Amino acid sequence: MKNQSKICKICKLPKPIFSKGRCVDCTRKTSKGLKRTPLKKKIVQKEKSSCIKHYFVFHLIKCEKSEESGIKISDPTKANICHIFDKARHPSLACDLRNHIYLTLDEHQQFDNLLYTHQFEKLEKQFQKSWQIACTRARKIIHLCEENTNFLIKFKEYLNKNE
Repeated sequence: MKNQSKICKICKLPKPIFSKGRCVDCTRKTSKGLKRTPLKKKIVQKEKSSCIKHYFVFHLIKCEKSEESGIKISDPTKANICHIFDKARHPSLACDLRNHIYLTLDEHQQFDNLLYTHQFEKLEKQFQKSWQIACTRARKIIHLCEENTNFLIKFKEYLNKNE
């Protein structure tokens, strides 16, 4: 099979085209290569992932039953451990061992949906047992939060109103 020569967009010579209308030589010259990640960034990422791993290992050992329904969780997974302050928006509290509530998978999904849409009154009604536990734990660690998110502001207002 013979390569058809076409005009390269860069060098304007008739050569076999490799990529984006460029010949092999021009592609090599204009390629930027792979970006290198700074070593410091890699170390910080490893520390964060290590911290989260220890958090989940600790709680997987402790998790025995749902704090809402009392249903026994025979083989707990990470999905049974619900963060009160989510990991993504509140990294300063992501690894705090008090930032948790044990729930079944369905309860966890419903709890998160209501919590992160700031529907605290509905949480109060639907999760009567675990919501009180979550609020007690939240009051103990909320001052450690370094982030100033919309969720944190609304949650503080709710906690102050319902002391």
